[in-house]
Amino acid sequence: MTDSDHTLTLKGAARQLGVSEKTLRRRLARPDHGGLDAVRVATPQGYTWRLRLVSPVQPGDMGTEVDSPTADRTDIARPAGQDAGLDRAVSTLRDIVVAQQRRLEDAAEERGRLLALVEALQAQHLVRHRAAQRPWWRFWYSWRHKE
Repeated sequence: MTDSDHTLTLKGAARQLGVSEKTLRRRLARPDHGGLDAVRVATPQGYTWRLRLVSPVQPGDMGTEVDSPTADRTDIARPAGQDAGLDRAVSTLRDIVVAQQRRLEDAAEERGRLLALVEALQAQHLVRHRAAQRPWWRFWYSWRHKE
């Protein structure tokens, strides 16, 4: 996990910071490396990132992102001023989810009605088709022997 110059792998840094590796990779993709002290090191398998943590960090210091394993925790410190915006966004998303659940329930009911209608029509067609159907051999019999 750590080596002689006190750097961490992405996995170790993510564990120590309380975020996912994907979050760190996204931050490293920024032009300023997301404010992280990181070095790209060549290895026999390709390049890898090594991070140096300059101060002791507490889980959640990186903030919350969608793929963060701590995204559902309420004890994570957020920068001031973001609470109202985040609460509005969460409220809006909850409303969207509720509306989509209603649409899904309505679609399931409609599907059930349509399946029942299809089964009824298939049964009706089968009854009519069997009544009009004659034995396969009747075709050959009818042109030779007039009834």
